[in-house]
Amino acid sequence: MNRDHVEAFLFWNDRGGHESVAKWLAEHKLQTRPMKIGLLVSGPLAQFEHAFGVNLQNASAPIELPVPQAISQYTASIGIPKPREYH
Repeated sequence: MNRDHVEAFLFWNDRGGHESVAKWLAEHKLQTRPMKIGLLVSGPLAQFEHAFGVNLQNASAPIELPVPQAISQYTASIGIPKPREYH
């Protein structure tokens, strides 16, 4: 896992997106970019660990992150995908 920068995909549940999710992520010093079905979430590894209450130091992608209660009303899942391999 890259120790400096992490990217994850947040997928909306059947209620769809809501600005409160991006606001919560911003309050946890994570950046977001809109996608059709959710958000691309990025930021420093330490901020992901703090926001989601996990230790990612020795983790290997793909990783399913827990959905915090504060954003669970609109969020189906959040995951860090396995990096693409270029040949």
